[in-house]
Amino acid sequence: MSKSKNGMAPLPPVPRLHAPRALHPPQAHGQPGSGRSTRSPLLPALLLLAATLVTYWPALRGGFIWDDDVMLNIYVKSPGGLRYIWCSTILPDFFPLTSTSLWLEWRLWGMNTMGYHVTNILLHAGSAILLWRILLRLRLPGAWLAAMVFAIHPVNVESVAWITERKNTLAMVFCLASVLWYLRSAERRVSGVKCQVSCAERSDVQGSKFEVQSSRFSGDYALSLLCFLLALLSKTAVVPLPFVLLLCDLWRSRIRNTRASITTGKVTPDTPDTRHPTLASRFTFYLSRFLPLLPFFALSFILGLVTIWFQYHRAIGPDVVQKGGFGSRLAAAGWAVWFYLSKDLLPLNLSFVYPRWEVNPYKLISWLPLLILLIGGLVFLRSRRTWAKGALFGLGCFVLMLLPVLGFVGIYFQRFSLVSDHWQYFAIIAPIALIVCGLSSKFNSDKSRAGVQGSGFRVREEVQGPKSKVQSEGPEDARRGGREEHATRNTQHVSRFTFHTLACLGLILLGLQSRRQCSVYHSEQAMWEDTLKKNPACWLAHNNLGLSIAQKAFALSGQSRKESLGQAMEHYRTSLKIEPDNIEARLNMGSAWIALGGLEDAKAEFEAAQSCNPENGLGYYNLGLLFEQLGKIPQAEAQYRKLVSVWPSYAAGHDRLGAMLEARGKQAEGEAEFAQAVRLQPGMVRALNHLGLSLQIRGKTTEAISLFRQAVEFEPDFAEAHRNLAVTLARQWRWNEAAAEFSEAVRLDPNDPVAHYEWGNLVLTANQMKTGGDTGNLVGDDVRSPSSARAAPKGLLTSSPTAPGPGGSRSPIPPIGTALNQAAGHFEAALKFRPDYPEAHYQLATVLERRGQIGQAIAHFREAIRLRPDWIEALNNLAWVLATSPESALRNGPEAVRLSARAVELTHTNSAGHLDTLATAYAESGEFPRAIEVARKAASMAENSKEAQMANEIRERITLYEAGKPFRAR
Repeated sequence: MSKSKNGMAPLPPVPRLHAPRALHPPQAHGQPGSGRSTRSPLLPALLLLAATLVTYWPALRGGFIWDDDVMLNIYVKSPGGLRYIWCSTILPDFFPLTSTSLWLEWRLWGMNTMGYHVTNILLHAGSAILLWRILLRLRLPGAWLAAMVFAIHPVNVESVAWITERKNTLAMVFCLASVLWYLRSAERRVSGVKCQVSCAERSDVQGSKFEVQSSRFSGDYALSLLCFLLALLSKTAVVPLPFVLLLCDLWRSRIRNTRASITTGKVTPDTPDTRHPTLASRFTFYLSRFLPLLPFFALSFILGLVTIWFQYHRAIGPDVVQKGGFGSRLAAAGWAVWFYLSKDLLPLNLSFVYPRWEVNPYKLISWLPLLILLIGGLVFLRSRRTWAKGALFGLGCFVLMLLPVLGFVGIYFQRFSLVSDHWQYFAIIAPIALIVCGLSSKFNSDKSRAGVQGSGFRVREEVQGPKSKVQSEGPEDARRGGREEHATRNTQHVSRFTFHTLACLGLILLGLQSRRQCSVYHSEQAMWEDTLKKNPACWLAHNNLGLSIAQKAFALSGQSRKESLGQAMEHYRTSLKIEPDNIEARLNMGSAWIALGGLEDAKAEFEAAQSCNPENGLGYYNLGLLFEQLGKIPQAEAQYRKLVSVWPSYAAGHDRLGAMLEARGKQAEGEAEFAQAVRLQPGMVRALNHLGLSLQIRGKTTEAISLFRQAVEFEPDFAEAHRNLAVTLARQWRWNEAAAEFSEAVRLDPNDPVAHYEWGNLVLTANQMKTGGDTGNLVGDDVRSPSSARAAPKGLLTSSPTAPGPGGSRSPIPPIGTALNQAAGHFEAALKFRPDYPEAHYQLATVLERRGQIGQAIAHFREAIRLRPDWIEALNNLAWVLATSPESALRNGPEAVRLSARAVELTHTNSAGHLDTLATAYAESGEFPRAIEVARKAASMAENSKEAQMANEIRERITLYEAGKPFRAR
């Protein structure tokens, strides 16, 4: 060793070490564990939100598409629907929190789709922000970039732009919140352990700091568990989350252990000695990670079983979605995983329905994807390379979150395809994070290497171990080292610039592709047309596109309607060529034939649907509707009986069967079927309405009112139920309530002639009852409404009250002139919309007669008789007017005799009033002896029936007849 000029030996050169800051995690955007926040997280979060809004802006113009009507069902629309959403098994799936969110939004947006789309987009943006915070907490580089890729990835468009997938976007928010809170609780738990050890070393008995950490751990853990429960109640596809939480916890432990080992060479209190582990230490370590997750696994198990029950008893029912056994499903799962990965890496040719694979488990190639997946996992597991550990972590999370949709549990959509974009919404995070964070680690290694030590991404050893050699450096070595370091820094700057440029370009391309994909969901027709461009052999798309075209054709007329229906039928035929056993296309073809007037062709299609699958009740249902339209009630009844035999839980079948039974006069049997329909589907408003009508006919008005109120609660726009409720209320003398319901019924359906007619009856009856007048001629007989293929031929109610109900509301009595004018207006409105309405003609005639407009009254009486030739009251009243009118020009004795004689014949001479009319007609015709004879018989009959006033009036008229004078009305 040489000496210096002063005789002292020179000190050895100090070895060049990396900056101490490299031993700590990067201080990025307030990253957890950084000690302090150097940047506000607000700006990055706002950028994520803005990018999401810009990307999905075209989706705001989207309408309702396939299955949206199932999500926005009657229970979502009903004010009292929450009881059925949470506490019943009548819905096809169990995601009550999702249905509750739609229930709330229905009150805000109604049929305006924009509100639902805005909510979906905001939920998705919130998920992206939460993902960013989670990746930061996992110490992964490129966390914000990964969250941005997730926010605008085209595969996610289906989940965000489709209103039905509210269950995805809502569940994702709670799922990620659960992960974030759980990671916080895990950090609190570790901090608490460290603090407890530190306090014990200092003999700090109180351990106040430890107590604070423990309370924070408990709070974070409880929030995590609560969020997981809410996620399950939004969509149970998140059931694998506890396994992912376990992997995340192990991942965090690996990072902490590696950082501590690099820094101090010691093992941290919360991790085992991974270099020399004992079996006991390994067991204790993994058990400590598993035990906090037991409540999570319990929730997954319970709600998972609930979902499986709903799938097989409600959503799928008797349908077969997968014909293969477990072997084919296992092999297909391998294909599905690689398919999803390919779409994540290259999101092109995205389709709403992908081609359905037929996997043959007896061919080796069918197992190749699964075999490659297993081998890759084993290689990553056994490899000592750090990048392999990261790949194993990402792959594990990806496959775990895909498990519920890989085909092991039946899902109805698997009938059409084994894969779907919205099924990987929860899993896509893993490959995005793996790729983006891995690339960020490679291209930004100088900034992130210490933060990802042991993370499994590209890592360089930054600190020489205690055995590293210290070599002296001379001036030349120092200068050479400086030049090398400068060159290295330049290279790193170029790499970072290239990476950031490519990242920006990639984000722009992803965003543009997502915006184009949003246009696919603009309308149902656009969605199916796009599906056929990418999957021409999709029989479902052909069928549903034809149905969409046909629904628009029904609003057309003439040649345009025929051409549109012909186009729809071409799609049905193509669907049947691809899938001959496709019962839906046959049923839709039959409906199109009905619209074109080809009833025999429709019948043939419905029968073919029955032969394709005798266990499918829709063929029987549609054939029954066709027979109803043809007026063949017994044949329709037979079809509905077959329907309820193969589908006993099909409420619509019981409702239609009840309607047919009542139409054949089997009131008790029909009422039983209506009651069964209501038991099976409490929100089926048609069945509630029909059961209410049956009970009202039997005089059970209180029970009927309750059913009608339930119907209008479930469907406030159900005009017929409002009308029947009004009629039933009128029977209990509750005039104000009845008038309000009539007003609502007419508002909802201004063209309903029955509502106008019954409202006119109400006005007359209320006035007559309150003034003590006679109501005998003010209310028509029990009438039957015109039936259609989907409307039960039920009797319409009349508003004739039997007795005043207790506590019934009273309204001011309008003057008789006002009441007559109001009633006449309602009857005229009824005839405007239904000119062949005999009851309305009759009631209008009675009003016109009382208003002194005898000529017009006679015309309406005659029209009522023309429409109902044997209507006794109309025959009698017209005969009375023709015989007693003060105007000689309007009297017609011979016609009056003919009409009144027919009325007496129909009543078998058992009515004193009708005999009295016949007597006046004879007197008007000059046949006074016969008039006197018939009048005396009428008076005797009135006295026997204790109708003294009528008997006295008849005797006064006999006096006139004896004097040779006819009776004249005043």
